[in-house]
Parts: sequence; C-alpha cells; structure tokens
Amino acid sequence: MTPGNEKGAFRKIWSDQLRIALVYPNSYRLGMSNLGFQHVYRLLNSSDRFVAERFFLEPPVESKTRPKSLPKLLSLESSRPLRDFHVIAFSLPFENDYLNAPLILNMGRVEPLSRNRSSSDPIVLAGGVSVSMNPEPLAAFMDLFHVGEIYDVEAPGGLFRLIAEIILEYGPGVDRDFLFESLKQCPGVYIPSAYEFVSDGKGLIDSITVLDGYPEKIKALKADWENCEMPRSVITSPDLEFSDTCLVEINRGCSRRCRFCAAGWIHSPVRYRRFEAITPIINEAMASGLRLGLVGSDLANHPQLQDIIAFILEGGGKFSLSSIRPDGMSEFMIDALLKTGQKTATLAPETATPRMKNVIGKRIPPETFYGIITRLVGAGIPNIRLYFMIGLPVEKDDDVQEIVDFALECRSIFVEASRKRGRIGVLSIQVNPFIPKPWTPFQWSALIGKDSLERRIEILRKGLGKVSNLSLRIEYGRDFLMQALLSRADRNLGEALLGDTRPSKLTAQSLERAGVDVQRYVYRERGESEIFPWDIVDHGTDKKVLWKIYRDSLKS
Repeated sequence: MTPGNEKGAFRKIWSDQLRIALVYPNSYRLGMSNLGFQHVYRLLNSSDRFVAERFFLEPPVESKTRPKSLPKLLSLESSRPLRDFHVIAFSLPFENDYLNAPLILNMGRVEPLSRNRSSSDPIVLAGGVSVSMNPEPLAAFMDLFHVGEIYDVEAPGGLFRLIAEIILEYGPGVDRDFLFESLKQCPGVYIPSAYEFVSDGKGLIDSITVLDGYPEKIKALKADWENCEMPRSVITSPDLEFSDTCLVEINRGCSRRCRFCAAGWIHSPVRYRRFEAITPIINEAMASGLRLGLVGSDLANHPQLQDIIAFILEGGGKFSLSSIRPDGMSEFMIDALLKTGQKTATLAPETATPRMKNVIGKRIPPETFYGIITRLVGAGIPNIRLYFMIGLPVEKDDDVQEIVDFALECRSIFVEASRKRGRIGVLSIQVNPFIPKPWTPFQWSALIGKDSLERRIEILRKGLGKVSNLSLRIEYGRDFLMQALLSRADRNLGEALLGDTRPSKLTAQSLERAGVDVQRYVYRERGESEIFPWDIVDHGTDKKVLWKIYRDSLKS
C-alpha cells in the first residue's frame, strides 16, 4: 500500500499490461525526492500499456530484541513481490547505489547474474545518469541498459514499447536470445552480453568485440524538448526531502562546460524550457499550495529565468533554485530570493588560485564573490554557503592554503556586512574531494592519493576548523573511494559486488577476494589511447577534443 500521506500516486488495476517494478536502490525519502525517478514513474503510468509500481531499499531495522534485518521487499502500491513483474527497472542516478542492485535482486528472489537467468525470470534493466556515463560496473547483473535521456515510453520502436509488444504477444516466458535479437537495434539500448572486452593481459582493455548485427557504440538518447513531456514531480508527501515542492526541470546541459563536471558534455546541446511551456505547471502547482523547485545546471543562462520567477512571485507563489552561478545573482534575483524567505545562499568558487581556476575552466575572480557576499548579506540573507574541491589535477598544498586564505577573507567581509544589519549568521564552507568522472576532460586523471588528500584536509582543518561564525564540513570517507571505483570500473567489478551481502558496503576484503585492483582503476593517470569501459557509449562528444582540453588544462 502507498503511504497514506502521499498525494499524486498512481493506483492501477493489473490487466493486460506490461508490469514494471521501478526500483530506486535506496530509501523512499531519497528516491521520491529524485526528479528523474518521479518522471519515469509518471511517464510509464500515464500510458495504458504499462503499470509501474515502486520498490525501495530501506535502512536495516535494529532493536534490542532483533538484530539488524532488512524489511521484506514488496511494491509500495500493491505489496507484490519483485518476481511478480515482467520487468525490473533500476533507476540509478548515483554510483554508490550500484552496491544495492545485486542485494535487491537477491532479496526479491531473482537470480542476480544475468547469465544465470532463464526465460521464467523477469527482465532486468537499468537507466539513469550514472549508468549512462558508464554502465560496465553493473554489466554482470543487467540484461540491458537504457542509455541517455528518457522522454517517450510510447515511441514506436522504443525500448519499453518494444518489450511490451514482445511479452504481450509471446508471453512472459519469451526466450531471452529472441528478446535480445529483437532489441539489438533499439535506440539507446545496450545489451552487455553481446560485447566482450578483451584484456591485454595487464588488466587494460585491448579491444572490444561485438556480436554481428549489434551497434559498435550505443548512441545515447537525447530528449526533444520541444515535443516531450516536461520532467516534473507528481507525488508530494511530508516524508520527502522536498515535501512542499513541485520540482520542474527547466534546463538541461550547461554552456560553461567546466572540466570536472559531466553535465555540459553528456547533455549537449544545452536546452532551456520556454516560458509558455512552464506557466501551466506553475499555475497548477500554486493552485495546490506548492512551492516551485526550478531545476537545471545552467539556470543563470536561461533566457527567460527572470520572466519565470516574476510570474511565480506575481501569482503569490514561492520558488527555489537547484543552483545559480555568481553571474546570475542580479539585484532582481537577490530581491526575489528574499521574497521567498530564503535564509541561505549557495555559491561555488570550487578553488581559489588563478592557476587552478585556469585548470578547471572556471575563472571567476575572488572579487566577484566578495561583492556578492556583501550584497546578499546586506539585502537580508543571513547565511552563505561556499563549495570547494580539493585533489584536482596538478593541485599543490599551496593551492589549498589559498582556499583557507580566501575563505577567511570571505568571512571578514561576511561578518562586516552582517554587523551592519545587527545579526551575524554562519558562513559554511563545504569541501569535497575531486573524483575524475567519465565523459569529462579530466577522465584521464588519477584520483589523489590518500596521504596527499589527508595532508590537504589537515591544512583546511588547521586554518578553518576553529573560526567563529564559520562552519567547515569536509565530505571525506570510504564512500569517496567507492564512488571513484564505481564510476571508473569495468565489468570485472561484478564479482565483488555480488559477494557483498550488506547494503551500501564494499570492503577491502571483498575487493581483494574478487581480484579487484583498486590502484589500476582509480590511482593512476590514463594514457591518451587507452580504451575506457565507457567507450562503448557515444554521448556525441569527440574523445580527441576532451583529450586536447585535458592536456591544455594541465599546461595552464
């Protein structure tokens, strides 16, 4: 049964439809706060051809009388088990959730390894940003992947419609080889069993062999924004992260193309939703008493952002932004944030020295941030949050010390501006170690070594750890290394994932037993001609162009 305090959930009677178990391999709170997951749920259930029910992996339960135990895995809508569905579709926006995929299959009494499944088993597939960047770490568990953006489940020749037509014609026990043959030319579909990554004997990929009739590369799907459904949340609940908010994606891709971020490279060309297309959703949300959460990675460059926000405010509504760059912090924007009761503004300098700004391709001078902090606090926004990264390519200890000096100068300006208003808030400094991601110019980079990283963390703690009106938070732990490994690994990682029986855990022991060489995957710089596991995907960006940008950034 769906939670009683949910609004907007679909409740469909099972009949002659394709039954899809839509799985978010983490908690209900996180899954239903994810716009992509809600978008797919709405697309599928808006069609008479499909019935999609949700599955989540809740944290282990522990009490004085019962040791840690996982809850029974049943669908949220009708309390049915995983095996009752024709298709199990994982939504995977984050790499660390890969760890839970084989665990969920085991819990649902579904054979986790694709090669061991028979025609009586559900078809298991995965989609989402992370697997579209590199599907290979989960290749052993998935029958197929949906690569790229999902926008029309009813499109003739599209993945979900084709599966529905095949299963509803031949029955749920359709031969898997026949199914794969029927899907091999389906746009955006990657069937890993048709591809073999040949090793050179040293752990590197020497070549990729492909079965006859299958594409050499899988071209990632791109949504036609003029004609497709707008991604927006449909379910609200007080149990969600954005409990009173309707999330709406009004921009995809980024024109800045920072060298550490994949958004500008895998979602090219940059797309902006037109004002006229957004207004009906705004009106509907405001009529329901909901705040508008405007989502996008390049909102500052949206040509009609000011019109959209003005329309919301004139209608008596409130809004929030997923992100906004300093060049978007106009007087209008600051005033609009104040009218919605915003108490914290977030800025992302990323680094501090001119040298490192050139390296990452984000050349915003310190004076710009000083001026914005003064304006924000002076206007009445009491708290400021600054994001930084450490461990970037060619970074030195001195560059991290410059982050300390820059943050202290920001604090001085922040405190001075706050005193004029008679109230001093908090300047929050959040620091994340850099992880080289596929499909960025930094995909050839090595992850920073543990000793160097801990030394730089100590520089930050020593300089900023005990400063009044300043809060330092450093996101560093075992999840950092696991995310790097999961984003860059190949299908040989599968055995280590399978051997792990606990949620969200991957130990040094399980990696060693499976023969996984962490050094080879994450701690070495890769060569220009090296074949990556994710080379099987084509996002429309030339690898030679990325390499040139990478080499030029190191020279700068």
